[in-house]
Amino acid sequence: MGCQRPDLTERLLNSAQDPLYQFLPAFLEGLERSNRQDIYERMIAAALDSARDLLAVARHLRSSNAPHPGLASRVLSKSIGAAAAPAVIECLALAIERFGNDLIDDPDRYIQDALQFLNDRKDARWVQAAWSIKTAAPFYDGLSDRATALLLANLVFLRRIEFHAEAILGHIAVRHLEAVWDYFGARLEQKAKEDSDSESGDEPIPHRFFGLEKQLSRDPQLALSKGLSWFKHDNPSLFEFRGGRLLSNAFPNCTPEFASALLQLIQAGRDQEARFALAILRNYTGTVAIDPLLKEIVARFPDDERKMRAVSASIFSTGVVSGEYGFAEAWRNRRRSLIEWLSDDRASVVEFAKRQMAKLDLMIADEQRRAESSREMDVREFEESQEDANSSADEAGEDPPADGE
Repeated sequence: MGCQRPDLTERLLNSAQDPLYQFLPAFLEGLERSNRQDIYERMIAAALDSARDLLAVARHLRSSNAPHPGLASRVLSKSIGAAAAPAVIECLALAIERFGNDLIDDPDRYIQDALQFLNDRKDARWVQAAWSIKTAAPFYDGLSDRATALLLANLVFLRRIEFHAEAILGHIAVRHLEAVWDYFGARLEQKAKEDSDSESGDEPIPHRFFGLEKQLSRDPQLALSKGLSWFKHDNPSLFEFRGGRLLSNAFPNCTPEFASALLQLIQAGRDQEARFALAILRNYTGTVAIDPLLKEIVARFPDDERKMRAVSASIFSTGVVSGEYGFAEAWRNRRRSLIEWLSDDRASVVEFAKRQMAKLDLMIADEQRRAESSREMDVREFEESQEDANSSADEAGEDPPADGE
């Protein structure tokens, strides 16, 4: 209607009630395509004077192909002045979607103003509006260092990193990998400052990544440098579940490049570096890729009981198993992998492996007996239930149930 009857549209909007204004973006689009640009400009000017209509104007700009010089900046400025957070979020989405097409006069200033406003209010809702924008790559590639810092500071306000935020972090990590590692460091630091008994439900790091690990794993040395700096200031007993888990998630299955970098750190370092490495390695359950690292720690600290217990825990950890004999079979496989340790030219490694193999023999035997006992108990209970059912059927004069009924 705005395109065909612009005069009627103007009269209608001037006398409209609030419910009609949810369709304002569509009306503005029609007026923009009409032959009455004077009416279109009057309606835009009126909308800019109303905090209620700022969101609609921003949405209109996202769908418009016209240049509109300076209008986006005016909408943002008005939205900030009116403390209209939804409109500011829409303005930021506009910048992400239309970055580099001259719609915004000073993109860097525009982006910083929008993010600063949202940061002051600890508002990260823009993530939901922006993560799926398919034309976002030029925006993230063109972010200045200051705008990147503001954006990452905003993401700290998220209670948890879900796939929406991970998609955005993946874009940023292409050019600002170190900044993304620092972002996670800020989340870990924030969590460490909280009361350990707090039930806020915040999760500083995700339980696993869904693509971001491809970027984070590009530079193992950088990752270890950042992780070690966190370890020095974190509770050592909790680092395994925080920074240690983050690093293991970034390098799933302990990639050869990561294992090599971590081995160099252990060889060049001392006690702190070894404890740091163990806190990471405890997250790799059921994998032999960590064995060269464990052997190095055993060779360097054979008399350190705490470290040896940590190495043993890594060896005995199985991860997820299935079936009645799952644990027994997993430990058999782990015992077989320790045979390679016996050919090591370091006596401390060989002796340690022998002790672990002996422990595994006992664990396997105990688990085998437990599983067989449990199986026997299940069979006995089934037979007793069948006997009870047959007895009840005889008393009632009915045919006994078939096996398995």
